[in-house]
Amino acid sequence: EKDDENEAKVLKFTADADTIMHGVHVDDCADAYVALARTALFGIGNNVEEEPNSRRAAIAGQVFNTPDGEVGAALAAEHGFRGTQFSVSAENMPGDVGYLSSAFVFGYSQWVGSEKMRAWTGWRDKRPLFSEDIHTYRVAYEAAKDGGSENVETIRKRMRGDWGG
Repeated sequence: EKDDENEAKVLKFTADADTIMHGVHVDDCADAYVALARTALFGIGNNVEEEPNSRRAAIAGQVFNTPDGEVGAALAAEHGFRGTQFSVSAENMPGDVGYLSSAFVFGYSQWVGSEKMRAWTGWRDKRPLFSEDIHTYRVAYEAAKDGGSENVETIRKRMRGDWGG
């Protein structure tokens, strides 16, 4: 027997529960790339005992990424859902959420980690991850929405599956 009342209190995602999403603040992400560039160009990094040339050589050819977070659980908690459900089929998604739009936003793993960047460049994020302070991001979104932001309306349309002009 389907329990519509409890079913409505679950935030549904088309993505698999193991999908990895990063949630670093855009300003911290920019700072991370500046720290990486400073280390690469000038040898400025975390370990001052090392020679600048050895720091530059150490990062050559490396792949660096920034932090991840538990975005789905944070979204559910912030919006008053009692839980999350992942890998939801198209027919079981709410009517106002486009299946492909949800898959596009939440369905692509972003293999991220910041330990190497932190150790080699000295970079540290200054702001909480999206999943750690989602309320602040929500308040900013609500203010933009209430202010008639075109960007907010465009994203709302795309989440409904309307990718037109």
